[in-house]
Amino acid sequence: MKLKPYPELKDSGSERIGYIPIHWKAKKLKFFAKICNGQDQKDVVDDDGKFPILGTGGEFGRSNHYLYHKPSVLLGRKGTIDNPLYVNTKFWTVDTLFFTKINQNVFPKYFYYSCRTLPFQKYATSTAVPSMTQEVLNAIELVEPPFEEQKVISKFLDIRTEQINDLIEKNKQLIELEKEKRAALINHVVTKGLDSNVKMKDSGIDWIGEIPEHWEIMRIKFLLHTARNSLKTGPFGSQLTSKDMEGNEFKVYNQRNVLDKNQEKGENYVSEKKFKELVGFTTGPGDILVTTRGTIGKCFKLNNKAQIGILHPCLMKLRVNSKLMLDDYIVDLIEETEISKIQFFLQSNATTIEVIYQDNLKELILPIPPIKEQVAIHKHITKINTVTNNKVSKIAYKLQLLQEYKQSLIHHVVTGKVDVREVEI
Repeated sequence: MKLKPYPELKDSGSERIGYIPIHWKAKKLKFFAKICNGQDQKDVVDDDGKFPILGTGGEFGRSNHYLYHKPSVLLGRKGTIDNPLYVNTKFWTVDTLFFTKINQNVFPKYFYYSCRTLPFQKYATSTAVPSMTQEVLNAIELVEPPFEEQKVISKFLDIRTEQINDLIEKNKQLIELEKEKRAALINHVVTKGLDSNVKMKDSGIDWIGEIPEHWEIMRIKFLLHTARNSLKTGPFGSQLTSKDMEGNEFKVYNQRNVLDKNQEKGENYVSEKKFKELVGFTTGPGDILVTTRGTIGKCFKLNNKAQIGILHPCLMKLRVNSKLMLDDYIVDLIEETEISKIQFFLQSNATTIEVIYQDNLKELILPIPPIKEQVAIHKHITKINTVTNNKVSKIAYKLQLLQEYKQSLIHHVVTGKVDVREVEI
């Protein structure tokens, strides 16, 4: 889609905005709308309420009270500050958001699109929780076309951004389909093997089904290395506090190491004295680390260059008998398969957060082929992951381009870099 520029331009006086159509005006935001503070919702929450309670992520509750009844743009005051929201109904909004009373000479949707171009990060306070003030927002410059032109621009952007959003959603669905396909392929090979002609038998487990006749069904506790503490959960939180992790001698391995597949990452260390107190929770080269809280069942094997360290309370270490189980294959079974996920779900006794305990992992039931087949299946799973990751990366790149194009289109249209007045939509 090629869009023409306006025939006559003038300098807006703003470096961010640049040149604008000669009949447009550059004005500070305060001349477009009045910024008002949201309010705490705790006294107005009502599950049967008529009106939405809005936060930075959209609606999260209902109320029979409202703060404002006309179209408005919500702007972040604290936390998520770079995601303006358009609302066209009576609403209540929380105290981490501003709501705006838009001037009569400003078309509400045009103001919304203009706000989507604001350089929020440039003006945010440099604290742990990003914040914006009314004073800063009011002083940011926008451009004002004639009212009827604002309506034309808004209609154009409504249609074009909806088209782009549809493409974005379709690509997100493609990513999910690729992931589902990967899961199905992996679950097939870890229960059926690579030989389609092999004789099968009933595993006796509903979520496993039939397996090759020469495979076994075993619990992890029978696959562990004979060494002491071959399966060990990290210490209780009271045994390893934040203050304890201000030492500089022995590394504390945490969930981030596992999720990022990076044994070097992390800044938490304990002193030699604390290390000796927690020596039973030692981990190092060859151990498989498993996440046990929040994001559960993710695995990472420490290689031979890993430092000796201490387990964080949210991790468990695992070491298997190499005569029965390939390290890489146990990682595949725990992290990649529905077999494990189903059992973790059934065993999780958490209320607000998923959690697995040492006894849960011990009792995990898995189909176990001979070592030679484990090696071949692991190579096959690696290939499946490589193919899927390449496809997902290409789709994700397309998604990024679509997001960037949408943002660029909004910026070019609301700052007058292109003329959409005669575009057929």
